[in-house]
Amino acid sequence: MHFELIDRVVEDRDVDAIALLCRWAGFERAIFVTLAIAFDDPEKRVSGAEEFGKLYESVPIHAAQRALRFWKARATETMGSVPEKRNVKTKDGCDFD
Repeated sequence: MHFELIDRVVEDRDVDAIALLCRWAGFERAIFVTLAIAFDDPEKRVSGAEEFGKLYESVPIHAAQRALRFWKARATETMGSVPEKRNVKTKDGCDFD
């Protein structure tokens, strides 16, 4: 997994991208909602929990997997070389290096 990608998504506080990452990794809905609430605007945090849950459920797993493959390929192209690989497994045992 390219940790630079994860770092950028977290730094940008991009809840949609975090939903893709969590869905790809097989995280439970509650974990994503907790992360999304932590990254969201403090004034909307609790009221947004239901909305975040719906967002998570709306992301098909195959779409998240496709997006991560695209992001990985794009990161490799822009960096010119593959950064240090760390073996990351999704909940269902798939490798994503």
